Amino acid sequence: LEDPETLKQVIHLLQNAIQDEGIKDAAVQLAADVFGDKEVLDEVVDLFQRLGQEPKVQIATQGLLVESAHNALNDPEILDHSMEFATDVVGDDVV
Repeated sequence: LEDPETLKQVIHLLQNAIQDEGIKDAAVQLAADVFGDKEVLDEVVDLFQRLGQEPKVQIATQGLLVESAHNALNDPEILDHSMEFATDVVGDDVV
């Protein structure tokens, strides 16, 4: 799928196929059957473990986690709750 035109056609095919309820139901059932098999599930777990050891995956994951943390810390609602918590802690005579 390195050819852009082929990739475009595959995406178009999948988009059209998933709109058909019968195909959609069959795909869901196939996924449930495949991932319900212990041997397949064990292989998928092994694949993800090996992927997690790849330096490129680790770098990408670290970047995603850093970005997510920054987004969370900059969220106004989270900031409000953090300020309330800090105020409660500072005002607590036990602390």
